[in-house]
Amino acid sequence: MKIATKLILFGVTSAALLFGVVTISRLLPDWMNGVQGPFICFFLGYCGIIIVAQAFSFIEMIRRPREKAVEQGRRSGVVTGSA
Repeated sequence: MKIATKLILFGVTSAALLFGVVTISRLLPDWMNGVQGPFICFFLGYCGIIIVAQAFSFIEMIRRPREKAVEQGRRSGVVTGSA
């Protein structure tokens, strides 16, 4: 994925997170008393975004070598797949 696409995706997810925190703080005022509630929610949302981004990177890291090995096996004439 190109850097511009990643930045746009990050901006969209940040805006969605901010909108979600504001919406939750309006709908549940007792649950989010004071200033701390929205900030904690926003922080936990960013932590969630980071965890999901790291998971996608890990999945991509695992997938690439397997795809290369399968492609090399096809080029060399080795049959790949389950028996």
